[in-house]
Amino acid sequence: MNFDPSILLLNLPHDLDDPDNCDSLAQPYGLAVISSFLKSKGWKTILCDAHAEGMKREEILRYALKINPTLLGLTVYTCHLPQIISFLGQLKAANSNIKTVLGGPHPSSKEYRSLLTQHANCVDICVLGEGEYVLHQIAERIKNQHPLDGIKGIAFRKENGDLFYGGHSPMIQDLDAMPFADWDSLPMDRYWAVSTDKKNFANIMFNRGCMGKCTFCASRVVLGEKIRTRSPDSILDEIKILYEKHGVRELAINDATFNVDNQWARDVSSKIIAYNKPDLIWGCNLRADAMDRETLVIMKRSGLTNVFIGVESGDDEMLLSMCKGTTVAMIQAALDMLDDVGIKVYCGFVLGMPGETEESLKRTLSFAKTLSKYSVAFSLATPFPGTTFYRKAMSEGFKVEDWSRFDYHSIPYVPKGLTRKQLFHYYNRTVLRYYLSFNFIIRQIKQMRSWLQLKKTVRLGVRILIGRRKKMKQIEKMEVEKASFYCGGPGGIIPPGGGLEAEPPRFFF
Repeated sequence: MNFDPSILLLNLPHDLDDPDNCDSLAQPYGLAVISSFLKSKGWKTILCDAHAEGMKREEILRYALKINPTLLGLTVYTCHLPQIISFLGQLKAANSNIKTVLGGPHPSSKEYRSLLTQHANCVDICVLGEGEYVLHQIAERIKNQHPLDGIKGIAFRKENGDLFYGGHSPMIQDLDAMPFADWDSLPMDRYWAVSTDKKNFANIMFNRGCMGKCTFCASRVVLGEKIRTRSPDSILDEIKILYEKHGVRELAINDATFNVDNQWARDVSSKIIAYNKPDLIWGCNLRADAMDRETLVIMKRSGLTNVFIGVESGDDEMLLSMCKGTTVAMIQAALDMLDDVGIKVYCGFVLGMPGETEESLKRTLSFAKTLSKYSVAFSLATPFPGTTFYRKAMSEGFKVEDWSRFDYHSIPYVPKGLTRKQLFHYYNRTVLRYYLSFNFIIRQIKQMRSWLQLKKTVRLGVRILIGRRKKMKQIEKMEVEKASFYCGGPGGIIPPGGGLEAEPPRFFF
């Protein structure tokens, strides 16, 4: 006898016991699109952003048990895994009939094996890759009481204990055929980010895939390397809904790279210009090696105010080893072009990749000091599962002790010739020199447009300073207690795990 399964898509806080412990709060765009897609197929689907609702662990648990869905879908980023497993353990203990479905970058890597074996008590199915059609097929099989074997894009544990692996899900080629995100199910007035100038903003994507080959990035693990773009008309139609129905005045375009095709970027920008909403602004990610001045001018006319550039290093050899496809000179030329057009720039650096030395760190520090007029973020190298970096680290003897510390601010990996303490010293020195510099402070004061922005900036600054002090104490403790964990030979000491995973574009669970 058939029955209609119900689906709960749940976005958990990064910290289940303190949902306010975060540096930003963006819409779970991937889950929101999956929600719309499942609803378009007739499935009873509930999308709950527990993070935005300020819900804590026990409240979320009571809510999920009350809904009592057939399927519970969650996005899993590496650093959040321990908390998610803990939550699912509680859920399954209370109701073992709820089937848990985990997607996102962590399950989409080969870590689905450990999820289904080490956490067999609380993880039922892993989605590998894009999740819309996969979840639809899972629901159909359950409705018709058919086995899940044969579904592409999933891994699960059979009744006899064997694992079924269906490979990655086929990439969705026609993005215009997908429904718009389920914005109506989200508390749109509760989202914020330090980098945004306006309170009402939306986290959105206009393309999927990443043409880059950066060794440290997990984006392609889920989205693949082939770029698939939405049409300018489709993009504008969704922008109209956000602007007119939800009061959105700023877009955070979360594509891996917006300028994958400069003609497409110009066409999208021209549509926004024709819409003629001067108070609508937006930001995006750009590649330095694909920069085009004509395109930037049109993008700015359409409301582009800020861009993020992955600078990564001030050393050409390090950029080459990361497969960035850029040089310091190329990056500087791109920054000069953005300055000339008048677009605000956020630069990202990553310290401690394989091959990093004190000399390369000094060159990066020197280069970063020349960028005081920009906003700069510094990260510590973290070998996320599925990346080239992760495979190299594992071949060197890397061991994972605690996924919860797998972030860009802890030190799960130390390259040959450096110690953890040395690496953190350069990281700490670089961060503090930049954020406490006179030029940076004056620029921040001049750029303040509202009390809201001032509040967000001060809050982040305090968190950075407090975080540096706490992290230094942890490093000193680990130097003594964990000296037996090595990676890459002498000096390569590994702490047990590493903290917050930088989130790749979210068009999956």
